[in-house]
Amino acid sequence: MNWSETLYEEEDKFTYCQYSDGEIVEKEGFEEIEYICEIPKEEGLPYSFRQFEIFLKNIEPRGNMDIFESFLKSKNIKYKTHIWQKPKID
Repeated sequence: MNWSETLYEEEDKFTYCQYSDGEIVEKEGFEEIEYICEIPKEEGLPYSFRQFEIFLKNIEPRGNMDIFESFLKSKNIKYKTHIWQKPKID
């Protein structure tokens, strides 16, 4: 399986993306899957880009979206998630 992650900052939000493809994803019937987590920059948001980056680099296993979402929930940080899936067509 190929896997990558990206965290980037826009004017109004932080976005964390995980991209996967390969054998494991194909077993689920997809060529590619991307998980996207958007965190709006609201007044009083207690974390910076750098702090999110450090947290994500220290998650074990690396890139565990469930752990990241649990962290956001525990800190009462608003976020929304999206899943993009490209079906495997034989």
